[in-house]
Amino acid sequence: MKNMSKKLIYVEEYVPINGINQYLFHSGTNLENPVMLFLHTPFKINGKIFLQLFIGTNVEL
Repeated sequence: MKNMSKKLIYVEEYVPINGINQYLFHSGTNLENPVMLFLHTPFKINGKIFLQLFIGTNVEL
């Protein structure tokens, strides 16, 4: 859907993750933009690796 007026779009939804409905709130100006849901873990996993895979470049954090 095109948003010709460039007004903010707000979307609220519940998404099941591991059988539990989680509330997600999105805001932006283009419904066609992808959403990246990053779940953290208690382990020391470097999130930089996942970010590089998502955007395809080297990222300095």
